[in-house]
Amino acid sequence: MIHNEDNFLLGLLLKADHHSLGWEYFLQKMVDHFNLNTCHISTIAKDSNIMKFHIKAGVRMLPKYANLFVEKYINESPVLSKALSQSSDTCYSTNISEDRFSIYESRFYKHWMKPQGIEYYAVACIFRDEQWTCFLAADRTKEQGEFTQSELDRISTLIPYIRKVYLSLINNDKSEKNTKRLKALVKSFRLPVAVFTELGELNALNEPMTRIFKDNNALCKVNETYSLDPKSPISKCLLFGVFQAIKLHKGFQLDNIHPQKYNDEIRFHYHELTHTNNEGYTLFLGIMAYAITLDYSSSLTKHQLSNIFPFTPMEADVCIALTKGYSIKEIAAIQNKSTHTVQEQVKNCLTKSQCNSQVSLINLLGSLPLDKGL
Repeated sequence: MIHNEDNFLLGLLLKADHHSLGWEYFLQKMVDHFNLNTCHISTIAKDSNIMKFHIKAGVRMLPKYANLFVEKYINESPVLSKALSQSSDTCYSTNISEDRFSIYESRFYKHWMKPQGIEYYAVACIFRDEQWTCFLAADRTKEQGEFTQSELDRISTLIPYIRKVYLSLINNDKSEKNTKRLKALVKSFRLPVAVFTELGELNALNEPMTRIFKDNNALCKVNETYSLDPKSPISKCLLFGVFQAIKLHKGFQLDNIHPQKYNDEIRFHYHELTHTNNEGYTLFLGIMAYAITLDYSSSLTKHQLSNIFPFTPMEADVCIALTKGYSIKEIAAIQNKSTHTVQEQVKNCLTKSQCNSQVSLINLLGSLPLDKGL
């Protein structure tokens, strides 16, 4: 039963929306209410540790430690292992544990917690299936004091409600009216495209992308619907790229931009999708991943492009490079230009072709028939 003084948190949770603003506000109130240093909700693949959903509040963790946690120390956290192996609705902490002395001798504490000033760490499992694990983690500094059993019990009572809202969001993302809009959008593209929700769920994809997924054994069937298999190498690449793109959308300054080159034949790029409703509110619909493949690259020459559109020779060169999967940064290096110059040339090409995005421009150029008479 929810403690009386925690009832307002339940109200905030039930109002959380899939844009994550509601989740972030809820977690910030958790930080304030329980006197936490940070509070996270993360969803990670069991076999590969690929993260597809992450919301946090409190003191911002340095990217170095965020990467170390996922890449290394997630498997060395004694309290996380305990939370994931036992009751889903119980919050465990480092300071209230029968093996707390060994915990403070662990590499996880010495090399991950202590360097960040974290003294006490608590974890509860929210949801898990054959592929994914979702958990809540909270921590405190030494100055903030230990977790009490009463506090852990109160957090534990919130877990079933967090799980219900989380699962509801996944289901709603697949059934709401925006899904129809996204499915219609992806069908309009000739190049391979797929759309992922902020929860990392595969929301829509077209036939060319379906073929890529099937050729690389990336699809699996869960509850009568197809989703990406996180054990597949191509899925790992895509989910990491989607997660990085979401972080960029939220304003995070990332040292390493998402990977674009999967192999010598496939390059992935990412484009955020938004929709402005009648009230002027911009809704984040998800991330579009699109693939540039060898058989998709445009065969048009810059002379032919300049005859179709009023492109300058340099703008036509940039367009051809885009259709081959090169990023703006790569084009600038190849052509010995500044990224600003290439960005301006791309902007001019968008205006002259009447396209509203780089992915639309690439799709248009790759769809143009090759007329040798041009």
